[in-house]
Amino acid sequence: MNMKKKYFLLFLTLGLLTFPLHVDAGGKLPRIKPSKVTGRKGYVSALRAHTIKPEFNARTSQVLESRLINTSIRARQVQQKLPKTLRPLISPSVASFPEINWQAIYPAKSFLTTQEQTVNYMLAKNNRLQVQEAERLEKFYQDLQAHVTQLQQAAQTTPQVEPYLPWAVEQIPAQTTMLFLGETHYVPEVQQAIQELIKELAQHAQGRKIILFTEFLPEQTHYTPANKSQVEQTKSRYKETWQSALEQNIEVVGLEPAFVFEDTSMELSEISSGAITETLLWANLEAVRLRNEVWARILQQYRAENPDALFVVYDGTAHSSYNTRFTLSHAFEKEVPFVINVEPTYHIKTVHIMEDGEPVRDVVPHRNLVEKMLGIELPQRVIQITAPELKQLAGFDIRLKIPVNRKKMFLRLLTE
Repeated sequence: MNMKKKYFLLFLTLGLLTFPLHVDAGGKLPRIKPSKVTGRKGYVSALRAHTIKPEFNARTSQVLESRLINTSIRARQVQQKLPKTLRPLISPSVASFPEINWQAIYPAKSFLTTQEQTVNYMLAKNNRLQVQEAERLEKFYQDLQAHVTQLQQAAQTTPQVEPYLPWAVEQIPAQTTMLFLGETHYVPEVQQAIQELIKELAQHAQGRKIILFTEFLPEQTHYTPANKSQVEQTKSRYKETWQSALEQNIEVVGLEPAFVFEDTSMELSEISSGAITETLLWANLEAVRLRNEVWARILQQYRAENPDALFVVYDGTAHSSYNTRFTLSHAFEKEVPFVINVEPTYHIKTVHIMEDGEPVRDVVPHRNLVEKMLGIELPQRVIQITAPELKQLAGFDIRLKIPVNRKKMFLRLLTE
């Protein structure tokens, strides 16, 4: 193929790819004078320049709103074809009304010039990911069913030791470079167990530098034993955990982007029953992908500066478990990861939204992804998985189930 044909095909492809976001009111691609374009970079730059002009902004908003509606319908259709046990795991996004720092979310997407456009773009992208996730879950479900006996055997044969936290730390291989401590959020008993695990780890790995990275502090936060007085000024529910880590000579580094950490906006998501339920905007699949992308960059930066340190990543299980998408345990497979998930026996869940807009919340038994999908319970307090193929299904190397008093949790719910 000669060079003229190659360039013609290149320009044609770029035009088609950008067409939905770069059309004028008449539906035509903006004309760009060839004399002002030099090569591929010039062509793309010229197209981007057109997207910020006022006459194209309204059209961009229309396209993005239409995409959100269409992708929501598509994701909903795919969801309804799933087995009933899988449907609640797919949440098509249908609307959102947040006040967020939208400019920081997709800095490379120059056609996003308003908050509404950015949110609609994010939720439409989430819906597309939900369609892919439905396909992945079906395959994953089949694999789980084929290995359910092995998973149950692994649970039943794990020694139910006491005390179990020191035992769990002893199971971490010496060659581990990335330890993930995944929690179920907003359960004080779980947070206390994580704090104790970190203490045990410091004793177990004496002489080795440990850095604790966490979802629960904004990026650029860096506490060291020398500046631990800064922690005393915070109002975080994890304050005691940071103080305890610093006392063990463990540095603490924040991972969460500011545009997430400072935001408490809610979105509306559609669930399998057809009802509308309220969930955090930053919990959808696209948001988790974005966040993990930022976290991975921070971890890579610190790894370059600390090649031999043990990195401990304290986050929610959805960010690090082996059996979910876009997780850090997959991003750092070339290191030596080890995943410990800490789950409660009970947790607080938003059940549905009342007509007046108030959420109904209740204390319910906690079930992880495997238990939800298979409709079974793995009641063992400690579960260890050693077979590699089973780890990818279970999501962890070790799971610790922390006892929670249901009545006390219900009282906490009433006083929130």
